[in-house]
Amino acid sequence: MKIILLAAVLLSLVSIATAEINLSRDFDVPIDVYILDKTIEKEGALSVIEDANKIWNQYNVSFQVESIVELENVMLEKEKSILFNENNCTLIKPIMNKIIKNDTLTKKIILIHTKNRETDGRACVCGCDFAIIDSFSKFNFLRNRVLGWNLAHEMGHLLQAQTVICKEKNLMIEDCGNNFFYLIYYKYLLKPKLLKKDQIESVHNALKGI
Repeated sequence: MKIILLAAVLLSLVSIATAEINLSRDFDVPIDVYILDKTIEKEGALSVIEDANKIWNQYNVSFQVESIVELENVMLEKEKSILFNENNCTLIKPIMNKIIKNDTLTKKIILIHTKNRETDGRACVCGCDFAIIDSFSKFNFLRNRVLGWNLAHEMGHLLQAQTVICKEKNLMIEDCGNNFFYLIYYKYLLKPKLLKKDQIESVHNALKGI
């Protein structure tokens, strides 16, 4: 009898926790994927998106690929560097117009590579419509392991999930700086997938408008 009562209590707690973060509704997020200069194969890009979905599915969010566009020689190396390192929209928007011809309400994923970058990905630059992901990891032997996490993290920015400090075990960790230990451990090995209640609620509220 005690075991039954204990099980009932645990189930009720789980139900309460689930209700608090409102996981009763599924959210499909349409995305267009742009692959520049064959930095990754289509199959590889789909695999990366699948890995990102494994993280977000636990929060009832799923990325649905509407199209995959492959482009070659549409920008200079200097322009790629601008996308990763600059915040000036006057510089960024003309470059993005070379990539995205038909603007839609979908979120845009740009898979690109340049050695002249300060980060592996960016999002919510000049609006929260697109994310830029470097298709090559700084640590190539971990490439397949980290790209899905990088995409999931950058999509979190597009979906309005708040960031947290680097040392927290959270998908939206930021401000790791140049500390080699934290960069390797938290981002490339630990790859935290957790989100807090307020982060989940923020994402769901943002998605209600899509």
